[in-house]
Amino acid sequence: SHILVAHPNFDMAAICDDKLRLIDFRDSPKILETELKQHATAVSWLPNDNFGCALGFANGDLDFFSFKSNETVMHQNITKDSIYGIEFCPANPSAVSLIVENNILFASMPSWGFGNVGEVGTYKMHLAPILDAHWIADDKYASMISCDADHMIHIFDVPEEYIPIYEAGI
Repeated sequence: SHILVAHPNFDMAAICDDKLRLIDFRDSPKILETELKQHATAVSWLPNDNFGCALGFANGDLDFFSFKSNETVMHQNITKDSIYGIEFCPANPSAVSLIVENNILFASMPSWGFGNVGEVGTYKMHLAPILDAHWIADDKYASMISCDADHMIHIFDVPEEYIPIYEAGI
């Protein structure tokens, strides 16, 4: 299956499966294509207009790919389970949520120099696999909404201890 994400600020999109394709409509349309080490299961644009994507994989790996250098700039195994969703907190891009089966893992970026990503907490309220989860934009209290395969919707405040106390240094 293919994953498509539109860039929130630019006329670009990324399509991902066993390849990562950047479709750039800003000047003259072009497609940049890169082979991946394995089929991606999740993709998200890096925050703050960093020109790249975060990629999740079935083996629990998380990669940050830079379109500027056309290479993986950070690789780390986060969990033993498949990563099905990735989203950065709009209020604090040092915080990232990862959908893993029926849990949401919260991780923090130690710095945007791409050190190790540290898991700081897990939200375990869903009984069925989570289909989608999103931060509530412009929410100073860091809230999320999620839904699962049993049609359960959760709206919850992310505990403060799951959110890094420092700001991204970009």
